[in-house]
Amino acid sequence: MSEKNHARVDQQLIEIIVELYAFFNDYEKIYFWLYTKNLNLGGSQPIALIKRGRGNKVLEFIKSSHEGE
Repeated sequence: MSEKNHARVDQQLIEIIVELYAFFNDYEKIYFWLYTKNLNLGGSQPIALIKRGRGNKVLEFIKSSHEGE
């Protein structure tokens, strides 16, 4: 992974964690959510999508879930 892509993934991960913290307010729940397969994300672990550069898909899902509250 290039340095530019690595920085983008890191920035996305930070944004995702901030969004998840606003929802869960608990870092253990965030960890569990990131490493649990999610049918809404094609059965993938959110962290796996982030590592593959698909953090935007994860972030969009989180934001759309917040809108439904």
